Amino acid sequence: MCAPSYLEELRAISADPREQLAKARLIDSVKGYFRWDYWLPRNGVTGASMTYPYRFDRSSMSVQLAKDGGGVILESTTLAFEELRSGQLVPLSNAFEVIEFPAYWLVCPARHMGRRSVRLFANWVEGVGARDMATARSWLDARGHQIRFERRAGFVEAEGGQDGA
Repeated sequence: MCAPSYLEELRAISADPREQLAKARLIDSVKGYFRWDYWLPRNGVTGASMTYPYRFDRSSMSVQLAKDGGGVILESTTLAFEELRSGQLVPLSNAFEVIEFPAYWLVCPARHMGRRSVRLFANWVEGVGARDMATARSWLDARGHQIRFERRAGFVEAEGGQDGA
């Protein structure tokens, strides 16, 4: 995703989205579920610089810089959905599948997971996450984007079927 103005800059370089990405300023969200070094080769993008001009450990900072025209982010569409819906961010291209993945994390001591209040909160987060993911999926699908669910290798399932890191 990137700002519409930055997408126009990339399209002036090439009509090929893979070439656009190879020349783009890639914004690295260092704690992201998917990272550029994993995603680019899987999508046939070669020649991109893996020396990122911008690296953030907060997704919100990556999203903000992308909105400001600073480059391209590889982020959760659920997390950046309001920016997508408002047009502040746009998908780079329909040529790439949108990866749908778990984007919410609940962190607490394992011994507390059996508590009623924690279970209720976890169930609420799961419901909100499912609702938000369905909204983003519907919006992307209506715009011709192919969507696939993927769990990145190296992430494990915690007790109760929830993802954990």
